[in-house]
Amino acid sequence: MPPMTRTLLVAAALVGAGCNQVLGLDPVASRDGQVDDAQPVHDGGGDAPPPLGPWGTPVPIANLDTAISEEDPALTAAGDELYLTSLDTVNGAGLDVLVSRRSGPGDEWSAPQRVAALSSTANDASVRLGADGLTMYLASDRSGTTGGFDVWRSFRFSAADPWSTPTRFDTPGLNTTSSDRGASPCLGGTRFLFQSDRAGSPDLYELAGSTATPIPGASEPGITEGAPFVTADCLTLYFASTQTGGLDLYVMTRPTVEDAWSTPLAIEDLNTGGLEADPWVSPDQRTIVFSYDPTNAGAYDLYMATR
Repeated sequence: MPPMTRTLLVAAALVGAGCNQVLGLDPVASRDGQVDDAQPVHDGGGDAPPPLGPWGTPVPIANLDTAISEEDPALTAAGDELYLTSLDTVNGAGLDVLVSRRSGPGDEWSAPQRVAALSSTANDASVRLGADGLTMYLASDRSGTTGGFDVWRSFRFSAADPWSTPTRFDTPGLNTTSSDRGASPCLGGTRFLFQSDRAGSPDLYELAGSTATPIPGASEPGITEGAPFVTADCLTLYFASTQTGGLDLYVMTRPTVEDAWSTPLAIEDLNTGGLEADPWVSPDQRTIVFSYDPTNAGAYDLYMATR
């Protein structure tokens, strides 16, 4: 991979470094050597929702903006569980999956706790949830991984049940001897958008059936594109990119799954001189949670914005 990719770090090297660095989304190295709201237009008639406006000012999420880097947010549709990635405080090395909970909308999120069933002594990151909140996809380099990272999968019967031990997601076209991660499901898990460096640099791919195809505009040579989040209908894609040198948030849309994706548009309402990555967007696309590092040092916190 290009210089932006890091080898897995020992515990001392991980202190102060977030998983975006470990997973190839750290633009700081590249500096050493963009949602403009493209959404379907509603005519305002009938019960159509009002057009999406600009994003409000992002605010840090209490208990998820600590001295330890918090990244990779993934919320359940009910909005009562927030999964994330942070440093392993149990084994002293690598990255773990954590969960924070709240009683209801507007309530404070709890201090995150390590999810033992999803975490290992290796690196476990890039969590994504199925629409029902009962399937978890994560990137891991645990034993059984064939590349730098592979996508693994876990299930639970209900939100009250524990997660199963993750197994490597052996759907054709996804995992390779390269690093594959960030598998974001859509259309009921029949399609996935994910990140892979199989062509040399971190790019975004769409998996339909057993065929993984690079996404034009989000698979540019020499540019890091990663951390994809796709809406359930597969028509709007949010992701992070170093297109302008730093790590910023972008969006692409398409009318149907058979159409081409639009040109990536920077989310100017959210992008700053810092690092923005790992977007998660609510089903109505009016709330976004993402990782933000204002200092460009690789220590991220979770921020939320609404519109």
